[in-house]
Amino acid sequence: MKQTDTRPLFSIPWADQADSSTIATIPQSATAIGRASMALGFPKATMTPIAAGGVPPYGEDMNGILNMLSRAARTAELGILHPFSADYATAINGYPVGATIAHPTIAGRFLICTADNNTNDPSQSMNGWLDPLGNYATAAALQQETQRAQAAEAGLLPLAGGTITGPINRAGGGVLPEVIGPNLTGRVVIQAFVATGQKGAWGINVNFPVSFQPGTVPLVFTQINVEELNVPRSRMSPLTNNLSNNAPQITNTGFSFQPFYVGGENGTSAYPWHLQCLAIGVMQ
Repeated sequence: MKQTDTRPLFSIPWADQADSSTIATIPQSATAIGRASMALGFPKATMTPIAAGGVPPYGEDMNGILNMLSRAARTAELGILHPFSADYATAINGYPVGATIAHPTIAGRFLICTADNNTNDPSQSMNGWLDPLGNYATAAALQQETQRAQAAEAGLLPLAGGTITGPINRAGGGVLPEVIGPNLTGRVVIQAFVATGQKGAWGINVNFPVSFQPGTVPLVFTQINVEELNVPRSRMSPLTNNLSNNAPQITNTGFSFQPFYVGGENGTSAYPWHLQCLAIGVMQ
């Protein structure tokens, strides 16, 4: 079936304006010979030849059952859910799993039955019933959370610029440091990492874990471990110079340094080294 297939809808039930003498209310059980009932439908007598003792079916019964069915169909077409009915629950031995009814107190909400033979009235007990929207936030709760978030955001650094002075308290304890330095405006980030190598050389390049903003020069601080000879010697890690301006050779992507040892005699490191690095700069 396609969505575009013709689906006639009942705008009015069958025999909606019928004269009361031409439509009958169908009883649960037969009340007279030849009369229809919910239990028997049209009885056998209405399908037996009159010459053999049968009786013709009553037109009032036909109008009655078609009226009942078309009313039920129109309710389903409109998507209307029935509320819980104790009489109906008793008649069918309780609602089955998956049955859906209207919420007893909240318009527009529904409940799903989670137990067979369920006769619990949800207005008295939710046992055997599930409210699938019960855990969703109400409009009032959402409004309250929006106001709380707006108040919290008002105290933050504006995304389009602004200035924060002094330390920032952290929710988990402690404070975020206030970083002051040359050209440290915008989104200032501290990168702490460890670089390693096998031996020393002039101009060893170390890359930052994440590049800083192009065109910026971060601040770099290093600390290197001792030279592991028979007698450990102090080791240094000076940054190499840019020969064009005699400034430390630092770019937004990394820096260059030379590991060497001192003490008694000096020399370029010949043993593995671990360099602890701290870089402070501006990110995009």
